[in-house]
Amino acid sequence: MHEHWGGNPIFATSFGCSVDGASYKSMVKYLKKAYEIGEGIASDNLDANTVDEYKKAFQKLQPILVKLDKCITDTFIPAMEQSGLGIVIDGKWKSK
Repeated sequence: MHEHWGGNPIFATSFGCSVDGASYKSMVKYLKKAYEIGEGIASDNLDANTVDEYKKAFQKLQPILVKLDKCITDTFIPAMEQSGLGIVIDGKWKSK
C-alpha cells in the first residue's frame, strides 16, 4: 500500500486485512433468531388483524432482504477479500 501514499508524506501508515465473511454470517444468524423471537412475542401479544398485517408487510420485505444478502455474500465480501486501510498526512498541507 505504500505505493499509494504519493506526495511528501509527513506521516503515513497502512495495513492490509482479509475479509472472510464470518462476522457477517454470524450477524445474519443472530438477526434471524431475533426475528423469530420477535415474531413469537408479537403473535402472542397483538390482535390477529395486526399480526396478519405484519406478516403481509414482511412477505413484501423478505425478497428485498434475500437479494441484499445474496449481493453481500456473493459480491461485496469476495470483493473485500484482500482489503486495507491507510492514513496519510501530506507535507504539502499548508496553514495560515
